[in-house]
Amino acid sequence: MKSQLFVRKRSFSFFVKSVQNVISEISNKEGWAKVDLIIEALEAEDFDFNPLNYGFNTTNEAFDAIHGGWLEFKEVKKTKYVKVNKVMP
Repeated sequence: MKSQLFVRKRSFSFFVKSVQNVISEISNKEGWAKVDLIIEALEAEDFDFNPLNYGFNTTNEAFDAIHGGWLEFKEVKKTKYVKVNKVMP
């Protein structure tokens, strides 16, 4: 049981790093990117992301589970944006 918890925690860390990399790739000059575009990139075939591997039913659920100050969110005219708040080592 202990090893399964370690694996999941490590996997979710990998997911957070991957999200941060995608944000960095598609963000504007100020570092903000549309949440919808991040979700699309994560679901792209070349990324090969499956939310079930992280204990979530959807990519949105996995994305929303990132906390601890890793990301910063804002909403402008009903459009959600995200940027990297602190880089995961």
